Amino acid sequence: MTGFIQIIGAAKESMQKILVNGEFEEYLDEKRMHCTARLAEILNNFSDDLQKGSQYNLSFSTNFLMDEILVLEEAKGIIPLNFLPRTAFLTILSGKVREISSKPVVFMSEVWGYSEDVVINVLMNHSENYPNLQASSKRAIHNLTLKMKEACEWGQMAVASSIL
Repeated sequence: MTGFIQIIGAAKESMQKILVNGEFEEYLDEKRMHCTARLAEILNNFSDDLQKGSQYNLSFSTNFLMDEILVLEEAKGIIPLNFLPRTAFLTILSGKVREISSKPVVFMSEVWGYSEDVVINVLMNHSENYPNLQASSKRAIHNLTLKMKEACEWGQMAVASSIL
């Protein structure tokens, strides 16, 4: 039991160093374990993906803003000048949210997958002399990560449905 507690303590310290502090001396040769850099890459890829998904970045052709203009035409009414009708705003907003609604789920799945890989790698590194502990630890980490990922997905879906 003392050995197990020591392994967990050492793994916890390693994870704090690489995930929170951005220190990667323990894993100099393993680029995958340079967590702050990899998480920044994942976030940058997500940002690029969101930008690519925007219709405004496709081209400035004659169809630029045509969907928005059509919605505004349909929402005409007696309104003060320079005010956007509420129905037009909600229609345009819900369309934009629908365009990108699946991207946060994919992003979070990638982050949770990466996090699971890092935690498993650190724990396997610290418990290499205990193969029985490694097998059960992998299962426990996988199950815990799966639960956390599902909780994030449910939370994200609830937010998206409240906007739509």
